[in-house]
Amino acid sequence: PYVFKRKWNAIAPARMGEELEYLWQRFPFDDLNFQDETFFTHADRVAAIAEEFLRRNLKFSWAGTLRADQGVRMSDDLFALCKRSGLRRVMIGVESGDQQTLNWLKKDITLEQVFATAERCKRFDLGAIFPFIVGFPQESPQSVEASLQAVKHLRAMSPKFETVIFFYQPYPGSPIADLVRASGYPMPQTLEQWAAFDYVESYGPWVPQEKWERVQRFKFYQRFAWSEKGSLLKWPLKRLARWRCERDFYKFPIEKRLVEWLRPAASA
Repeated sequence: PYVFKRKWNAIAPARMGEELEYLWQRFPFDDLNFQDETFFTHADRVAAIAEEFLRRNLKFSWAGTLRADQGVRMSDDLFALCKRSGLRRVMIGVESGDQQTLNWLKKDITLEQVFATAERCKRFDLGAIFPFIVGFPQESPQSVEASLQAVKHLRAMSPKFETVIFFYQPYPGSPIADLVRASGYPMPQTLEQWAAFDYVESYGPWVPQEKWERVQRFKFYQRFAWSEKGSLLKWPLKRLARWRCERDFYKFPIEKRLVEWLRPAASA
């Protein structure tokens, strides 16, 4: 709303098809990711874009961002058309597995819509990424646990489903950031300080160490627990990770430390 004033403008499907055909022929690529949170806003436009890809015989796969409420409204025909045109994966921002938290964030979606859209992705054999955020100021333990349970539910639905969990960090100008500032948290003051701000790995000082460790351990184990079939060497880890996740038992993370020791990047 601050940048686009809730107005939506889009490139015409024919022009998009023409430009992508040129780029594909000039710089051959095999996958395209639409980093556009409004890509699926207009169903007719999405259908026209998919038809352009098919008409021009563009041989690449593609991915895009889909809101949960949009996924519920999309027709089966549109899902099938997108799949035929190369759609391989969508990203569906969930943020929280707790409906009260979703309402507080003004996400304008429901958990029922999230799971219904996930079911449709599964039915059409599409991959999906579901980002979550924990570590909000004044967040209840029940909200965090609800998010972890939602992650497990989604991961168990399809081996093509992935989840990522971030700790909340304030964005300037948002109501939650104002709440953080009012609580005395030192915010960056210059563009250089904001540029150096770590939005991926850091977490707020209001997050207890115990919560951070639990979430970090869960993130590690859920990655392996429902992963697609891998090597025989990973099979014992997958079984142990599934056992831990199903029982919510993350104490004594010997496997995690072993993997970190053998391959540090695996736990990053």
